[in-house]
Amino acid sequence: MGLASVTALAAIRAQARLLQEGPRRYGWAEYGRRFEAGVGVARREAARLLDADVEEIGLISDTTAGLHHAMDAIPFRRGDNVVLSDLEYPQVALAAQNVRREHGVEVRFVAHRAGRLSIDAYRAAVDRRTRAMLVSSVGWVTGERIDLGALSDLAAKRGFFLIVDAVQQLGGLSIDCSKLRIDFLTSGGYKWLNAPFGCGLFYARRAVHERGLRVRRVGLLGLAEPAGGWDAFYESPAMKPLPDLMPARSVRRFEAQGTPNRLGAAGLAAALRHRNAQGRRAVDRHILELGAELIAELEARGATVWTPREDAARAGIVSFTFEHDPTADKGLRDYLARRKILVSARYCSAVGGVRVATHLFNTRADLGALLRAVDRFRRR
Repeated sequence: MGLASVTALAAIRAQARLLQEGPRRYGWAEYGRRFEAGVGVARREAARLLDADVEEIGLISDTTAGLHHAMDAIPFRRGDNVVLSDLEYPQVALAAQNVRREHGVEVRFVAHRAGRLSIDAYRAAVDRRTRAMLVSSVGWVTGERIDLGALSDLAAKRGFFLIVDAVQQLGGLSIDCSKLRIDFLTSGGYKWLNAPFGCGLFYARRAVHERGLRVRRVGLLGLAEPAGGWDAFYESPAMKPLPDLMPARSVRRFEAQGTPNRLGAAGLAAALRHRNAQGRRAVDRHILELGAELIAELEARGATVWTPREDAARAGIVSFTFEHDPTADKGLRDYLARRKILVSARYCSAVGGVRVATHLFNTRADLGALLRAVDRFRRR
């Protein structure tokens, strides 16, 4: 998790005060407008961050919810297959496992080589029965950033659905959906976007609704908005329990179908506005420069660094090991934690070690403190 920004926390406190006061001060209409405002702002700021249309952006609870929304909507048939890598986060693999259990599809794992994933390996795993590819834009263990442009081109050429878990990238390094053929993208807000927990983003490409998506469950707010709007619908004597409305052909069908998370949306909206105000290129450059410096210093000390050195192949995560020994890696993590330097130990498919996240709020002084502590630990 990242640090929740001051503006995000202030926005949530303001919403909590509004709840405490109730509608007496403003009246129902203005009270409702103020309480709902964060939902619209979050969508607009997310659309700006992703270079997407606001109608392609929905708000969901977390990354996993978006994975399940996407997989539930895809029209799988028995004999289809789903492609993902053997370095994926378990939630990604479990989303594929769910459709294997429900539809009898094959789940194909692309094997890493020394911690790296190649586009050629993904290409070799795809055939005419590939219905979907699940991919994390940045690997949770190695920090490798996958070439989404190449996978987009492959998806367009071969006709499968491309679903992207962007939680380890979005907010840290830019993603331009206007230049990519991504069908679904999902991300929580609490990592690189510096938002509190409970509200994240779901992107559904406008054209994906023309691809015969399944409708498993839909609530009232997932239906196409009635003529005259929802207020007129509720106020009409002709309203009935089962309205004559079709499921929305937009991302709205994937959002909360009852009451949106208005507190979370307010915090996410403020966090997104703060992130957008920093400037895309400035944040990208800051995070990549810190990572490059850290990789160079670790390699000079003899570490095995799993994260690629090339800027185009990484984001904010740097993963390394000195001993190729989980006990030693965890010992270093614990040593650092006692000195208030917070890193993780992460592994998957025999790859991993100590994982460092160089964030927007980190500085070169932070890197210096980390490296001095690493040196002291190794001298011990």
